[in-house]
Amino acid sequence: LNAAYVADVTVPDNTEFAPGEAFTKVWRVRNSGTCTWEAGTQLVFVSGEPMGGPAAVDVPSVAPGSNTDIIVGLVAPTAPGTYRGTWQLQSPEGVRFGSQIYVQIIVPEPATATPTPTEEPTETPTVEVTETPTEEATATPTATSTTPPEVTITLSPSSKGQVDGGGEIHSPSNAGDTPDNLGLQGFLTFDVSGIPDSATILSAKLEFISWDTLGDPFGSLGCLRVYHHNYGTLDAGDYTPPPVTGALARFCSEADLSDPSEQALNSTGIGALQDSLGGDQFQIRLQFNEHETDGDGVSDCLRPTLQLEVTYQP
Repeated sequence: LNAAYVADVTVPDNTEFAPGEAFTKVWRVRNSGTCTWEAGTQLVFVSGEPMGGPAAVDVPSVAPGSNTDIIVGLVAPTAPGTYRGTWQLQSPEGVRFGSQIYVQIIVPEPATATPTPTEEPTETPTVEVTETPTEEATATPTATSTTPPEVTITLSPSSKGQVDGGGEIHSPSNAGDTPDNLGLQGFLTFDVSGIPDSATILSAKLEFISWDTLGDPFGSLGCLRVYHHNYGTLDAGDYTPPPVTGALARFCSEADLSDPSEQALNSTGIGALQDSLGGDQFQIRLQFNEHETDGDGVSDCLRPTLQLEVTYQP
């Protein structure tokens, strides 16, 4: 059994709610395993803030490769703060499986009204004034600037694939080497057409929401690097032998994959994403760059499920 996060259908990260406000969270998830989810499968609360939700909700039977939307009714806490609740799928036998998914909201501080001071009326003495002609003053309007709010969206790949050093193309986006001692590189496309062309990218991070490994890719091949690669339609010529420079992010261990500081794209990545807005797609390549293969006749590769989180200013 396995499951992969696809998208937040409602309530993206850091949505604001008033204290005690009810809301509905909907996640889209995919059966990424080889077995059908049986009747009795549930999404169960794992950790964090329950937000008034149930301990578990039923999930329909889902065939391998198919998506389903899971709906949970929640209530925002009454105290101001940032709250996060984590959930995971569970089999009818009580075994949890798949990547964990979460909901994160903000209950803002209440606005505080500032009282306007009132002055005591005072008696104004009468004074004789000699009128002196003056020029009429022209009032200069004061410009008021409003900074657009920041927007954060989470994108799942719109397409993906992999190419090995022999030119063979397959549908996963794995990276590492093969039993034939060929390098293996993953390719992903993210649809950024929902971000305005005029937007300013403030930050972005590549989140590994789940993964597994064959062999020991980090120990045998070195660090996994992410590169901007406008490959269009994937073909054998997109395979890029090392060494390569200009990485957008680097991961040197499995622990790095879940580290937000490592997931953040560097300035090169932010610039590449900014330049991609006019073309409506951001394409990347995953590659172990120190060693193309370790030559041991055993596959060493990372098999990830990723999403791209982008924060921008319209």
